[in-house]
Amino acid sequence: MASTQKTTYFIIALRPIKDSESEADFIFGDETLVIDAVEKCSLENLTKSESKIREAFPKHQIMVTYLPLFESFGLLSKMIDLEKELVESGEIAHVDNDQSRLRKAFDWECKHNTAIHSGNC
Repeated sequence: MASTQKTTYFIIALRPIKDSESEADFIFGDETLVIDAVEKCSLENLTKSESKIREAFPKHQIMVTYLPLFESFGLLSKMIDLEKELVESGEIAHVDNDQSRLRKAFDWECKHNTAIHSGNC
């Protein structure tokens, strides 16, 4: 019997950082924000959960994202670090893999910086 896996979403209440706080969770333009609350839900409960957070934190900015995105960031970051170590140690000469949209986002500089673009990115 195949199980269906539901995607987990996060509804996040963000507020501007105070002078006494040294750590920011997100920076959007000139605005530095910290997380005050996170509601975890499935797609079926997204509207209800977002309303719940908005009601509890009416002056906060609300961001909706999903768990696989954060998991991908962690996994891709570790993979890139490992690949870099392997290239630097001479164990592999070049990492050539079919990149996903997120992987390409991590390698944006290679694509958009003409000063380093050498045709092999």
